[in-house]
Amino acid sequence: MAETVPVAVAQTGGGSAAEPNANRLTSIDAVRGFALLGILFVNIHFFGNPLGESLTPGPPAGGSTLDLAAWWFTSTLCTGKFYPLFSMLFGAGLAIQFTRAQTRGEGFWTRPARRLAALSLIGLVHGLLIWYGDVLFMYSLVGFGLLLAVRLKVRWLLAGIAGLGLVGLAFCALAVLMGSLANQAAMDAGNAASAAGSTTVRTPLSPGTPSDGAAEGGGDGDPGDGVEPDGVEPDGVGPGSTDAGGAGMGGTAPGGTERDRTGAGTEPDPAGTGEATTPEPVRTPLQRLLKGFSEGQVSDPSSPLWQEAETEAFRDGPFSQATALRAFNFLAGLVFFGFSGGWQLLALFLTGAVLVKSGVLAPGSTTARTWGLRFVLLGLCVGLPASVAHTALIENTSGLLGFVSLVCLFYGGPCLSLGYLGVGVLLLHDRAGRPPAVAGLLASAGRAAMSCYLLSSVTATFIFYHWGLGLFGSLSYATRTAMVPVIFIGIAVLAHLWLSRFRFGPMEWLWRTVTYLKPQPMARRADAAGE
Repeated sequence: MAETVPVAVAQTGGGSAAEPNANRLTSIDAVRGFALLGILFVNIHFFGNPLGESLTPGPPAGGSTLDLAAWWFTSTLCTGKFYPLFSMLFGAGLAIQFTRAQTRGEGFWTRPARRLAALSLIGLVHGLLIWYGDVLFMYSLVGFGLLLAVRLKVRWLLAGIAGLGLVGLAFCALAVLMGSLANQAAMDAGNAASAAGSTTVRTPLSPGTPSDGAAEGGGDGDPGDGVEPDGVEPDGVGPGSTDAGGAGMGGTAPGGTERDRTGAGTEPDPAGTGEATTPEPVRTPLQRLLKGFSEGQVSDPSSPLWQEAETEAFRDGPFSQATALRAFNFLAGLVFFGFSGGWQLLALFLTGAVLVKSGVLAPGSTTARTWGLRFVLLGLCVGLPASVAHTALIENTSGLLGFVSLVCLFYGGPCLSLGYLGVGVLLLHDRAGRPPAVAGLLASAGRAAMSCYLLSSVTATFIFYHWGLGLFGSLSYATRTAMVPVIFIGIAVLAHLWLSRFRFGPMEWLWRTVTYLKPQPMARRADAAGE
């Protein structure tokens, strides 16, 4: 799944609803902004390519040396490293809210519950109307579990983290077992095909031969989606090609069926009655995808039919078709992430709460720099080697190496995340004034994290989707990677300019207004100009 981008539940510094910038921890804001940059390095490939291609383990097929280098950079330093960082900040923010409510003798449940409910609505709008990779909705759901747990003492939170860690080990073992069974099934199918003299082998991850290949435009061995049997689309053949034999527009379908520009076929009259059969309407990308599921042609996002449906909908539109595919991917992602990462998400939330309740990240902490150094050492000695090992072993989906790869991802990734956090604390702790220029831009992006996250989605979909430049599926891995700093710098500059005049980012203002059930003051006071 795409890299997750939660936003902290509360400001990480002190201050009331009317004064959100008081006593803020500049280091945490800058780290949050840095995490936005890292997340975009991962998500840009989900924005610009079909889901299955982005999820396929290993470097991009047929890529250049630059593509390989960009993939190693992303896989080792970014993938699975920044959503843990945001998750821990999410838990830390909620813990800070809880401790403040205790100090003031106020109730705690109602306001954070409204905040999470508002987050779920924002996530749904983002996931269904902008980009399917949204995870705010999932964060809002798991966040209610954190609301129940944040009241616990540190030792019980640590026990919960340990228990969820054991659940994670069981998940890794189960995932490896399923991979082994899939590989064995593929080998058995290959052996059976060889014994029968067949030259075509279908694995569980590739589509089957359609039962109506001629009617759908598929030739012998063609899945009926305009894609060659090896998954490579031939030159001049695609969803909009006049030479495509089935889903394409126009041309002559196999078997002599004439197709008009709508894609409907006028079937020949075998009985010689002079009457043609009723043309079959062209199926939408989602309809073809669902039909592929029902006929066993599609098993997962790597199936060519799924990838073709995404490409046609997102690159060519119209909006209704793109929305249908976006909703399908969004729901599939919720199921997948809930199964594969929900346990880790809650564990990371609890870790953030522990960091606050134990005093490590609490405002005014006197041990922050000491813990920052420890986190850096953890990242260098454990997180980085584990991340390199995961990238080197990523194509192993079964056996002991597959298990080691998953453990390195799910447990080594958060260690490197803590290393990133430690660097930020060491460089910027107690920098309450004006931070260095680069850190200042990162801190501005971090203060308006939700607005910047959503703006990055709008910007990327404009580049890749039908309503903008329509470059979906057409740029190399290295090119997409090189675009990220340009996009992020533009967004960070906008955030910096905006926050020089206003107290919140626009989405942060909306979020807080719903949380407090009254409009929040937006303009900065003159005496807050130096904050």
